[in-house]
Amino acid sequence: MNIPLLKTKAIHPGVWGVEGADNPKGVRAVPSVTVYFVDYDHPRANDTHDGTDPEHPLKTIQAAVDKVGDYGWIIVSSINPDGESVVTLDYATGGNYVNLVGAGNTRYSIVWASESEILPCLDLRAVGWRVSGFNFDVPALSSGIVLRHTDTNANDIAIRTIIEGCNFTTSFVAPKGGED
Repeated sequence: MNIPLLKTKAIHPGVWGVEGADNPKGVRAVPSVTVYFVDYDHPRANDTHDGTDPEHPLKTIQAAVDKVGDYGWIIVSSINPDGESVVTLDYATGGNYVNLVGAGNTRYSIVWASESEILPCLDLRAVGWRVSGFNFDVPALSSGIVLRHTDTNANDIAIRTIIEGCNFTTSFVAPKGGED
């Protein structure tokens, strides 16, 4: 007699970055993806970690982007308040179909600013990324997210990108010596 799998072992709620993964009825299939955790404010955050443990997260989003493979997840709890400009690898060398999630305490609480007025917050060069839950503080001379399409090399193609549940704002900075 075959009995279906009704219950698996308890799962840490954040292991796969999927809300409800700790469901008492159990997970029906085990995903074969890796979840990376980024938490700039965590006391043990360091880019030398592997980033797969929420108690030993990576410090920067760029470190997670450099590690993530196809269908991976990047869960961001906090970002450097001075900003971070992230460039993904192209679709031939980096992860495709990645979920990049701002997981703050409230909606739009993860404010992502660029480290420079001329660089975007996110320069996306891979296929099928889903970006959600961020408040992009867009640089005055650039963009919040740039979707590349073969302008840097033949492997830059950010097709099938989904941007959802994000907010885009711009901070105006008056020129030095002038008034607004």
